[in-house]
Amino acid sequence: MPCRTRHAPPGGARYASKASCPLTVVYSPVSNTTRDREVDIITRRHKNTRLVKVPDTTHFLPMERPDIVQEEIDRMMP
Repeated sequence: MPCRTRHAPPGGARYASKASCPLTVVYSPVSNTTRDREVDIITRRHKNTRLVKVPDTTHFLPMERPDIVQEEIDRMMP
């Protein structure tokens, strides 16, 4: 799987073990789009995963906290 910034497809956790680069998961604790089960699967299948749980957000996290999303994108860029 090529390394690029993108969202995870539903059930995408199953692909985590195929990633050859570090992963960052930015998610809401109450989101229906990134469930705790998916996050657990990702971290078990890909040891080089950074988790960023953003409190007080919903599935609109990118619109609610664009500053955090931008910080994480900047952090991943070489």
